[in-house]
Amino acid sequence: TKPNNEECGCEILKQSDYRGNLSVTKDNETCVSWYIDSVGYYPDAGLGELNSSGDIIANNYCRNLVPGYYDAAWCGTEDYFGYCEVPVCDPELCMPECG
Repeated sequence: TKPNNEECGCEILKQSDYRGNLSVTKDNETCVSWYIDSVGYYPDAGLGELNSSGDIIANNYCRNLVPGYYDAAWCGTEDYFGYCEVPVCDPELCMPECG
């Protein structure tokens, strides 16, 4: 069984698998759209997720698009960025399948 990535993010993946709709940081700051690059700071991580047509989905959901750099799901804010309080999935469900 795999974790429900709309409800939690795997710690081993630094929550890069999280696909829920949380859009507020731990400090209760509202996330800004990934599509707006004129507000705050955005790393070269892309502007959001792509739909099946390859178009950018302009959402403001917490994500970790750069798990090699960020430790958990985060989002841009008016001031900078902030980590989000995404629940951590059961570690046993996050392990890759053998075989």
